[in-house]
Amino acid sequence: MADAVDALEPDLIHANDFRMLGVGARAKIRAQAAGRDVKLVWDAHEFLPGVQPWVDNARWLPAQTAHEREYARTPTPW
Repeated sequence: MADAVDALEPDLIHANDFRMLGVGARAKIRAQAAGRDVKLVWDAHEFLPGVQPWVDNARWLPAQTAHEREYARTPTPW
């Protein structure tokens, strides 16, 4: 998705829920590195640690919460 998002050169990125947070945060970081000012809106729909996985996989929830935790604190101004 990086090439498609970067080609659009957005001023605003909407990350719809935890699944797109990393995509949006990394796009924002790349845009800032290129000298563009981009805002990121993270549209969080639920409290991820309370979500029940769709499949019985003990690693899914810890992996998703770690992903959210990593990108929620992206060290750039939102």
